[in-house]
Amino acid sequence: MVIEQVLSQVLEWIKMYTRPINRVVIACLIAFSLGSPPGYGATHPMDPLSSSEISSTLDVLLNSGKVQRAGRMAYMRLYEMPKSEVLAWNPGDRFSRRSESFILQDNGFFRFVVSLDTNAVEQITAIPEGQAPFVAGEYQAANTLIVQNKEWQEAIRKRGITDFNKVINITFSTGYFGDPAEKRQRLTRVASYYPEDTPNFWGRPIGGLSALIDLKANRVIEVVDTGVVPLPKGTVGYDRASVGTRSNPVNKIAYSQPGGASFAIDGHVIRWQDWEMHYRVEQQNGLILSNVTFTNRGEKRSVLYQGSVSELFVPYMDPSPGWYSRTFIDAGEFGLGLSLSTMLPGADCPENSVLLDAVMAGVSGRPQTYEKVMAVFERYCGNPLWRHQDPITRGLEARRNQELVIRTIATVGNYDYLLDWVFGQDGAIKVSIGATGICSAKAVASRTAEEAASKGEEVYGRFVDEYTVAVNHDHFAMYRLDFDVDGQSNQFVKDVLKPIRFNRDTPRRSGWIVEPHLAHSEQDAKLRVNIEKPALWRIRNSARKNAWGYQTSYAIRPGLSHISLLANDDWPQRRAAFSKYNLWVTPYDREEKFAAGPFPNQSEGSGGIDDWTKANRSILDTDIVAWYSIGFHHIVRAEDWPMMNTAWFSFSIVPHDFFDENPAMDIPTSD
Repeated sequence: MVIEQVLSQVLEWIKMYTRPINRVVIACLIAFSLGSPPGYGATHPMDPLSSSEISSTLDVLLNSGKVQRAGRMAYMRLYEMPKSEVLAWNPGDRFSRRSESFILQDNGFFRFVVSLDTNAVEQITAIPEGQAPFVAGEYQAANTLIVQNKEWQEAIRKRGITDFNKVINITFSTGYFGDPAEKRQRLTRVASYYPEDTPNFWGRPIGGLSALIDLKANRVIEVVDTGVVPLPKGTVGYDRASVGTRSNPVNKIAYSQPGGASFAIDGHVIRWQDWEMHYRVEQQNGLILSNVTFTNRGEKRSVLYQGSVSELFVPYMDPSPGWYSRTFIDAGEFGLGLSLSTMLPGADCPENSVLLDAVMAGVSGRPQTYEKVMAVFERYCGNPLWRHQDPITRGLEARRNQELVIRTIATVGNYDYLLDWVFGQDGAIKVSIGATGICSAKAVASRTAEEAASKGEEVYGRFVDEYTVAVNHDHFAMYRLDFDVDGQSNQFVKDVLKPIRFNRDTPRRSGWIVEPHLAHSEQDAKLRVNIEKPALWRIRNSARKNAWGYQTSYAIRPGLSHISLLANDDWPQRRAAFSKYNLWVTPYDREEKFAAGPFPNQSEGSGGIDDWTKANRSILDTDIVAWYSIGFHHIVRAEDWPMMNTAWFSFSIVPHDFFDENPAMDIPTSD
């Protein structure tokens, strides 16, 4: 490589023209100036920040004099190299390392870029819109403020509760509803729960009571008490001591691989049969996959440069004082990576899973290890990948369907989200989200469903227990998919299924044909699933063709997916405008990663994908990014209480003329 050749020549010159005592000093200085081998344990440009890099970043920031020691770290993450440099990199090449930190200080919210090669602050930027996500310590601060508030104490006593320490107070984001004065405040809304004799405090809400707190001023702005309603007393425990064990359990299914796992993990690179991908975990997005390739006939071919959850929008439908602001934007307000949960083998994932830790900066800026937050495993799906029995010879050929799964689980408040990337031997990727946990509930005055219906208390939810209504809501998970289908020059095409009438030369009267529509700009590619006007959505290479002359492509196959029903002028919808469409396509921009903007907490909704696409930029024959939203309306049912079984929703990314034939023809038989 060039650097090694230059260094070798310089060392020869040193030997010829300098005294021995100076040779080591000069050589070390030159080696340092040319760039040292990857430090801190990073072996790939997309590796997450290591513990050493996190500590070094904090030291540089504190020594710069620009960061207050009392500052709170919202995020610290890898500041990625330019995409062109990452793609040009080869194993063993040197590469630069930078970190990007977002720090909440007394004088504002700031972004810092630190060079880990020179240990210097390179950029400082004030964040103009939105606020930092909630950070550790703020939850406790809010609880202290509310428990000491006389008005809140009186409201609690009115409900027959005298021991304030037995009340659990949960802080929620407040959203934004058009009051500019709120932008100068750091707001959280507090809801209170009285678990009493159960570990499930979510099932014991204190009705009619909420409070608004300014964390910046350390004061309670208001306590809202709309009236006393009975405290729920239903059986809502979900631990084994509460629910017991069935008398007719099924026999356990054991997972085993006598030959060991088929995948290999090398640093942060995972290889499985023909697939290869890089992974890292960050505080805001959670799991990020990069450099996803599939090797076909000895050629490593690019599919995705990067894929991750971009945002998760969960608006509740109840407009009452304690509920109207529950319109959560989870990744930006709380952090999906910061919400990752430790996994339990045998329940959260198979026993044969490899469980991986993640290291991220805590609120102090020091490294913290999150143990067993990512699972990698293979599974046999119990059905064939393909099969056929010859009707004449009765000969049968079948191939088992084995997959590689990469899973994380984020627990955000009352909900747990299983986030899966599933890789198939056929070159397809299935992206799934499973929602489980506890439905958010409000206390009402009615003891029965009939009474609740007569009072209109279950208009916005479902009566699930005495004095308890679980509130209806939505989930919209937006995925960022930076496609590089056989390279960066890509197109987006919508293949419309066009109904036609046949002429009189055939007994048939109708059918359909495929009519391709090539998108030229962003407004051409804002799409919704329409079952009455079906279409195939594809990202295809601009020039490369398969053996039959078709441009190579990957298709996005939607699963069941809804769009938001909120009005466009409603503030929560403005803030999460991405939920208006199932699909968006934009030109690649290194800074465009968060569909609701990088900091949606108390944001009015600017800086997200709805703003970017107003420019109507070209997406033809260029590097493009697809954004797909999995959306579902959750109409709560009795069976969702007190614990909701996992509800799965997904979409697939499948090869479409990417290969010359089925790439899974040669997988071995099951025997």
